[in-house]
Amino acid sequence: METKATSGIMLSLLLISTLTLAFNIQAVKAEPKTWTVDDDGGANFTRIQDAIYAASPRDAIYVYNGIYHEILYVHKDYLTIVGENKSSTIIDGGGEVVINIFSDKVVVSGFTVRNGGQSWLPQVGSAILLLESAQSCTITDNIVSNSRYGITSFSSGSNIISGNTISDTNLGIEVWGEPTMSLVATPY
Repeated sequence: METKATSGIMLSLLLISTLTLAFNIQAVKAEPKTWTVDDDGGANFTRIQDAIYAASPRDAIYVYNGIYHEILYVHKDYLTIVGENKSSTIIDGGGEVVINIFSDKVVVSGFTVRNGGQSWLPQVGSAILLLESAQSCTITDNIVSNSRYGITSFSSGSNIISGNTISDTNLGIEVWGEPTMSLVATPY
């Protein structure tokens, strides 16, 4: 009787093992999502920072034309933030650093970024600030104006800054302690 019980248990274990191998169980990865922002409503959010909070790595944030009075803190890797039109999608920092990037592989494109910091210290006197933890970011096709420094890369590396129009600043692009940056300047 013990032999039949042992044989039954062994057969059950063998059957369960075979069935487990037959099913290919894989973790489900979430597909990247595009979040929308419109200051007039009718989108996922009315504030860009709220979309950044909701986003996951590899998501995109599409911002419709409008004036957004806010300071942005980007703490998520692989985030793409795109404005509808660089002349009419405006982020106004009211005298503070407008866009603070702390993460890797962040893309910011298609905005007017204005009224940034006015301090002589680049960490608080810039319109767009890439901090030391920001690696391989792309800042492209923006209009940056009215701040002490336009775009500051502070000990961050392998960033691409290209196709931006910078005006009404003491220094257009400020680079501190960064040996590896790709900077594409377009002469006028």
